Amino acid sequence: MTRDPQVSIIVPAYNYAAFLPHALQSALVQPRELCEVIVVDDGSTDDTPQILDRFSSRVRVVSQSNQGLSAARNAGIAAARGRWLLFLDADDLLSPDAVRSQLGILETWGEAALAVCRSFFFEACDPHGVPIPCGEWRLFRQDLDAHLCHFNIAPPHGFLVRREAVVRAGGFDTDLLACEDYDLWFRLAAAGTRVVPNPAVLAAYRRHPGSMSRNLDRQYAHDATVHHRVAEVLLGSDFPPGGRLEGLLGCLAGCLLTAVRMEGLRVGSPGRLLDVTRDLAKRLDDPALSRRPTETAAYFAARAAACLPGTERLDRDLARNICGLLERILQNRGDEGMEILAMDAPQREHALERMMARLTLAGEG
Repeated sequence: MTRDPQVSIIVPAYNYAAFLPHALQSALVQPRELCEVIVVDDGSTDDTPQILDRFSSRVRVVSQSNQGLSAARNAGIAAARGRWLLFLDADDLLSPDAVRSQLGILETWGEAALAVCRSFFFEACDPHGVPIPCGEWRLFRQDLDAHLCHFNIAPPHGFLVRREAVVRAGGFDTDLLACEDYDLWFRLAAAGTRVVPNPAVLAAYRRHPGSMSRNLDRQYAHDATVHHRVAEVLLGSDFPPGGRLEGLLGCLAGCLLTAVRMEGLRVGSPGRLLDVTRDLAKRLDDPALSRRPTETAAYFAARAAACLPGTERLDRDLARNICGLLERILQNRGDEGMEILAMDAPQREHALERMMARLTLAGEG
């Protein structure tokens, strides 16, 4: 009897024939005794079917009419036999030790069901096919559930997640055309799934002109939608446990940053975000919440404070109230973030970078 794999690597593919072979090769170098690779061809009209024929002896293929990224991933989940799931987009790459390292972290933590590793951006590879880093997606060393209240913390293939938890959460939301991965990770965390960091391995995230994230109008509109969903959870519960202040501040900072981006690029309307910001500020205006802010809380307060000068459409009275509560939080902490409102833009960025450096993990390799 064939033994079921521990990990199902799910690769949704839609008209990415130029990148797909490299992605599949990075999946197929993972330990064969641990993994299966499932490719969901989401109605491709390029050479994707021909490429999949070349890999047919080593991957399982699910073909469907074009239904979008979330539906393709959900089809892969339905076909998966592994206890753990890894979602690799067809233009990204796994490091050779990705699966073993992620499984090792989850075994170390025991009760955890979601591991996330460090990742970097690349646009090209060297002559040997090794991606050349051109930036980094920083990984926070703690409070990952609170950081998920702010923004996404890694690309899809930076996560290894228990299949049972994903099925119980209903999989990816097919109504979302962007941020669908972030939405799932947050829902899992809010449902009690423990998220643990893995500093020992890197995921390679490709940037190119056809990337979905390059569509800023769509990206920021969906950022706003997920911020709204996060705020609804935070305002109606005590999530994250032990980090309520951090979660509220993280969401506030995320709302303000997306509003600044939408205003700066004149894409969409931030009006709904500003309503959410008002509700979050009301909840944060509680001295008991900010009595002893952690380093993470101070970072998010400083992030939010840095956004205030750029939010042109934010009501002045509301901006003044938010400024006051952020000053109170930062004063209670007593660190460099306290002065951030008096800084110019470059000084603010340097201060935030120093604060972030204290919160993020360096690699072990």
